Amino acid sequence: MTREEIEAVTPRMTTDALRHMSGVSIVSNANYGRRSCRGCAVDRRRVVVRMTRTTMRLSGVRECPPVFFLDGMLIGNGGDGPDGVVLDGAVNVDQIEAIEAFSTAQLPARFNVAGASCGVIVFWTR
Repeated sequence: MTREEIEAVTPRMTTDALRHMSGVSIVSNANYGRRSCRGCAVDRRRVVVRMTRTTMRLSGVRECPPVFFLDGMLIGNGGDGPDGVVLDGAVNVDQIEAIEAFSTAQLPARFNVAGASCGVIVFWTR
């Protein structure tokens, strides 16, 4: 997704832009504001990002969280619980130049890290 495509959908937040990408799904977070365990941090993600085109879906996994990169650097994953990246807080939509989403089948070697079995979303800033 290029900057022009991002501007065309007039997103308020980064996850709003992702709603328009093929292979990416944005769903409400049922655990928002909850702790996943005693002493754990509160889950602050209002929505969660899932990949829909991945080999993991074929094995029966319904929700497949991607790994996120910002300007080529790993920033975290979309996994469940408080460890999942609060994407709208980590990446400002006004600063995004482009977004790339890769399934595992098309994953470039530089983004093939632990946890990338569901896919990768890369944000490039201006």
